[in-house]
Amino acid sequence: MSARHDPRGYLESEEAFDTLYTDMLDKFPLPIRIDPDATQAIHQLTGVLRRHLPRTPGLSFCEIGCAPGQWLIYFNQYFKFDVAGVDLSADGVRLSNANLRAANVEGRVLHADAFAMPFGKRRFDVVFSHSLVEHFQDPMVVFELYDQMTAPGGFIYCGVPNMRYLNNLIFQINDRLLGKFSELRGVHNIATANPAVFRRAAEKFGWRVAFLDYVGFFIPQLFSPPNADEAGTRLRTVGRFAGRRLVTSRFFSPILAMIAQKPE
Repeated sequence: MSARHDPRGYLESEEAFDTLYTDMLDKFPLPIRIDPDATQAIHQLTGVLRRHLPRTPGLSFCEIGCAPGQWLIYFNQYFKFDVAGVDLSADGVRLSNANLRAANVEGRVLHADAFAMPFGKRRFDVVFSHSLVEHFQDPMVVFELYDQMTAPGGFIYCGVPNMRYLNNLIFQINDRLLGKFSELRGVHNIATANPAVFRRAAEKFGWRVAFLDYVGFFIPQLFSPPNADEAGTRLRTVGRFAGRRLVTSRFFSPILAMIAQKPE
């Protein structure tokens, strides 16, 4: 649904979800997994998850916006969670289920709107979303969904891309040079990458914040897609080199993440 027709202020369109994962089954060998050592940011993020989320096998886990399912595989294989997911994209759901089968992971991925509570009265020990909140004009509606889907005493993870500060400037410069990122600004609420937004949500719902901070040093993939031309490839090379020398900060870090616990 487009933002003008969606009272929740969803910024993406149905068409985007109809085409987002259409070709991935043909282009990407399965299984698609999370590689903790792929970038500094993912390495640091997986470390944060291991430190602040419970490691009890058999806990129930749900990812909202789960396609292509790589986080479901990660949490099943590293945390031994029982995983489930929901996604708006029909192709994304097909890809996620195929990905789980390729990795020999049992899981249930539904093609549905998470706000319709497709799992009914079921509540989860861990509710997870990475790159979801920023697609809404009012992020609080998504935080409310987390609260509704999380069992008492359960955990919520929310991560958003940091497109503010110097990262935003790099986006603008790169857009002028490569012309590849104009549409991103239309479907991202850049203001969500602000710890104050997360703190307000935690205070509203009474969550105990276990972690709230920027994660990673620099991720050139934010600014240059994998199929970029030669200029984009050079940018990724420079980014990998620079990322080893930058500290975690709101200026360059690619991710803002929160892990919180719902009261019993």
